[in-house]
Amino acid sequence: MTYSGVNRSTSGLTAEDNYYGEGQEAYQSELRQSSISPEVSEFLYNLLEQILFTTQEEVQDKQRKGELSRLYDNYFYLSDKYYQLYRWPTVEEVSRHLNIDSEIEGWQISIFRRLYSELFIRHSLELSESKAPAPFSYSDYCDSMDIYLGLFNLLLNECKEPLNFDLPSQWIWDIINGFLKHHESFLIWRSQVKKRSLKERQLLRDSDNLWTVELVLNALNTLIKFSNINEQLEAYHKTKDPEAAKEAGNKYGRQPLYRNLGYFSLFALLKLHTQLGDFHEGLLSVKNIRITHQTLTRMTIPLSAINLVYNMGFCYFMMRRYLDVIRVFSEITQLTQSWSLGQGSISGEQIMKIQVELIVNKCNKILAFITPLIPQNFDDKTTKSLSRITTLNEAISTFRLEELRDYFYQCCPQFLPTTTPDYDNLVDQSESCVEHQWEVFLSDYIPQMFIPRVRGYLKFYASLPLSKLAEFLASEYAEFSQEQVEKYMIPNDIERLRSFLMCYKHKMYSPVWMGDSPLEGMHRSANDLEFYLDGDMIHIVERKKRDQTYEESFVDEILKLRDLRSQIIKPNQSFHQAQY
Repeated sequence: MTYSGVNRSTSGLTAEDNYYGEGQEAYQSELRQSSISPEVSEFLYNLLEQILFTTQEEVQDKQRKGELSRLYDNYFYLSDKYYQLYRWPTVEEVSRHLNIDSEIEGWQISIFRRLYSELFIRHSLELSESKAPAPFSYSDYCDSMDIYLGLFNLLLNECKEPLNFDLPSQWIWDIINGFLKHHESFLIWRSQVKKRSLKERQLLRDSDNLWTVELVLNALNTLIKFSNINEQLEAYHKTKDPEAAKEAGNKYGRQPLYRNLGYFSLFALLKLHTQLGDFHEGLLSVKNIRITHQTLTRMTIPLSAINLVYNMGFCYFMMRRYLDVIRVFSEITQLTQSWSLGQGSISGEQIMKIQVELIVNKCNKILAFITPLIPQNFDDKTTKSLSRITTLNEAISTFRLEELRDYFYQCCPQFLPTTTPDYDNLVDQSESCVEHQWEVFLSDYIPQMFIPRVRGYLKFYASLPLSKLAEFLASEYAEFSQEQVEKYMIPNDIERLRSFLMCYKHKMYSPVWMGDSPLEGMHRSANDLEFYLDGDMIHIVERKKRDQTYEESFVDEILKLRDLRSQIIKPNQSFHQAQY
């Protein structure tokens, strides 16, 4: 991946427009401190020192990574203390403050500049999404693309050999996640045509290479290819030996920095394809990752694990693989019980806790769509969460589609408007992509909304005439108008009911993951009862529910005890203490 910079066309823009957007430079100048505070200055000197002396043999890797991790945590603390309303100093200001000559060569100096620039632009975007008056401008998006692609280009191309350098895993994940976040933010910003000024629309019209989907996909795939991560994961699945997996990597893949960049890029590819609505390709991108309890508990970055589970589960949800949705989401409760989030004093942990809770709530809403179709026994915490979403069950049984739509919007990812908008026709396109996915989902879900009532009748009989079941359903939906009956294809006559029952059996058969690639699986029925048609007679055979094994009972009790101990014995334990 060779990157030479974005093609900027900023004619007609003043310096104020370029940096902070129209009318913001004076405000930012007024707020910006005349000098960098001593605490921030110490942080910058320490960060530069750690990067400059990273190759000294007497400095142990574990000790150095621990110091970098402490500095990275301190960055969130300083952001919360000094930069809630305005941006960090620019990399040029920091270079002057640290007396770094622009002509000084060496990859350590380049790495420092690139990493600090990434921290700066990531914080700037977060600031623009808060209540602070610091909006992101066209020029900011140009800068952010330059910063991220410049960092990747430095690591992969400018340095001829893999760098003897590493970063904490949390920092690497935040870099990859920030890369996707800027891409997502730009596409939404571009699609909101009504909010863009005439000058901005002209700039967007002239720049067709800014934050394109192809560019982001190419960057992620390049990181994956350089790291050789797929080959390493394949070797690990065959041998179950981490050393054998490491040996399967190339000279880049053997370095922790590149291996983690490639690994988290797989997660990012899954998320990006999910946001694009390509759910099959999303699961294919993580073909060498297995969602098991052992795999997830070994992941030390909560947000990476929870994002992996959510995006994979949503792909299964849209592909109607409901048993796999339940399987992957059932790991969430155990995961969150094993993490101690937000109990420390680090502001970054508080942010992490909020983000994890938001994703868990999305997962519970997805499960609420499924449980009326496939009743399941969940753990106590999930059952309690689902019991609060009672209105969704009522909306399904009464066809209140507006409420269903609201729930879908709340649990779906941020779908991306990838088409270039018509800048002459001031119509916002930010909602069109999610509306399209809702329509696709609804067309497949409406025929399944009869399942709870049909199953409720079938469970009371060993055999039942079609005509009798059609009468029951006609009385259930007697309040519906003829127009609604035709619109929703309510099975209130024998032929329509026969068609629905065949469709019901077909749609409840889907691949179920058996331990290989997430896309693969053995076709199984998700029904809790079986039936077959003999002429106009339905014959029902109810399945026996599988008893819980001793192993599963012990695991449930152990998790409850662990949750209780974490609340009573170690109330102040931080997440970073808990993961090692």
